[in-house]
Amino acid sequence: MIHSFSIKSLTSFSETPLHISALAGHLEFTEALLSEKSELASRLDSLNRSHLHLASAEGHTEVVKALLRANLDVCMVPDEEGRIPLHSAPNSVVEKLNGNTVLNLAVKYNQLKALRQLVTQLNEDKIFDFTDDLGNSVLHSAVMMKQSEIIRYLVSVSKVKKQR
Repeated sequence: MIHSFSIKSLTSFSETPLHISALAGHLEFTEALLSEKSELASRLDSLNRSHLHLASAEGHTEVVKALLRANLDVCMVPDEEGRIPLHSAPNSVVEKLNGNTVLNLAVKYNQLKALRQLVTQLNEDKIFDFTDDLGNSVLHSAVMMKQSEIIRYLVSVSKVKKQR
């Protein structure tokens, strides 16, 4: 059955079956599509959205994990409005995953570009309010990991400038 799907859907848009499955939150079907037609993992629709944009927007966490296992690179692909999938995830910036917010994870993995994108979603004064389970802010974490570029960026944020 999976092999009979075309890359284009019957709508005027260019969603693949993977886009529709991700949007609907169908984990088993998503995994089956990925195992049979792995090339679907890199397809974008007519609005330049990946399947990850759609699953993220709907909060389908398990589907998001499956999609990321299949193609991690798609998490940084912007849609036609310049938003990466994380931008559409509900409360994604402040929710904790294994004790860390996504801000903490961006620092932990030295992802300055991602951190800058995430900060645009928050009031700059709020980024220091979110801590990991050990009570470390993103600035604390960056200092502990000696990530000088991230430290310079975080120190340049308005709240820190005002405290000098």
